[in-house]
Amino acid sequence: MCLTDHGYNVDILIKCSLKVMTEIWICERTFNDALKQGDINVLGEPQLVKRLQDWLRTSPLSKLGSLESLPVLNWQIG
Repeated sequence: MCLTDHGYNVDILIKCSLKVMTEIWICERTFNDALKQGDINVLGEPQLVKRLQDWLRTSPLSKLGSLESLPVLNWQIG
């Protein structure tokens, strides 16, 4: 995945709303659930499409929890 267009052919095309991709990125929803429900479509060479989930990473902020499940912080030093 690139932030800038380097002029290469597109290998994988992900079609979904920004809302769905954000839900996946912040771990409110799994990639596979979105696929099963038809809210995300992935087009491309099957071998690459199978590896797509390995390349997607969640937001470091998702490890902080949610309003319903706040993280437990350990403030002890040393």
